[in-house]
Amino acid sequence: MNSPIKQLSDDVNCPVVQVPGRKFPGVVLQGDSLDNILSLIQEARLNVSEDPEECNGCLDEAAELIEQYLGVYEASLKRHHLELPYRRLKK
Repeated sequence: MNSPIKQLSDDVNCPVVQVPGRKFPGVVLQGDSLDNILSLIQEARLNVSEDPEECNGCLDEAAELIEQYLGVYEASLKRHHLELPYRRLKK
């Protein structure tokens, strides 16, 4: 019998969970959030040559969403005294 999934954060937009058998936790994204990020990236690809400002705006918005999810992930791991599965570069 598998162990239950352990929820490490209660963020409704991207809960951090520990799935049995996996060393590191993951983030659960709602389908509409995932679709939104993909749509922004696809729009940026379409505008890259014709409207670079629109392209950059889409990429900035997609990056901001991912940074928010990553922030929740990193805070959750820190709160549970878990190491990150990657080395964070200093800004």
